Amino acid sequence: MKLRTLIDVSIFNEECDSMFEIFLNETSIESVGIAKNVRKDVKVDEELDFDYHGEHILKFRWSGDNECANKYFDLHKIIINDQKIPAHTIKVLPFENDYINELTKTKQGKEWLKKIKLFPGYRHGWYGEYEIGFEFGDKLHFKKYSTNSAHFAMGIKKERIYVDKKHQRSYHLNNDQ
Repeated sequence: MKLRTLIDVSIFNEECDSMFEIFLNETSIESVGIAKNVRKDVKVDEELDFDYHGEHILKFRWSGDNECANKYFDLHKIIINDQKIPAHTIKVLPFENDYINELTKTKQGKEWLKKIKLFPGYRHGWYGEYEIGFEFGDKLHFKKYSTNSAHFAMGIKKERIYVDKKHQRSYHLNNDQ
């Protein structure tokens, strides 16, 4: 099933060129080179194929040759089938480098790294992979999923995108059109 998908991000790196890629379930949907010291806005607005009910993963991969203090990518919005996925649900997986390795050597650094991974916000400053997992399906799928899911039993809620958006909670609907 093809669903309109809108992804809006901005990327900046003051000191070196970088590469930004977007994937849906390991399939590349966008790949952009960003020149140093230029803010680049990347907007994906296309029909993407969601060919099965179940878990899907949006992945963002940001890479570059040099680390610097003044670099970021802002995740402005993700909308699938007119339903918002909150950007703060992203999972941060920074690439290992000297800075990350130094953080893991102290208790304070480990705690700070854990805090950033658990509460990432909308602006990100590390090269790495960023993932947002969500469930896609119809009302029947979610009814079955809820009764058979270990996540559900533990009280862990994944974001949901409904085939029929009338079942979505109103605060997840995109009213910005």
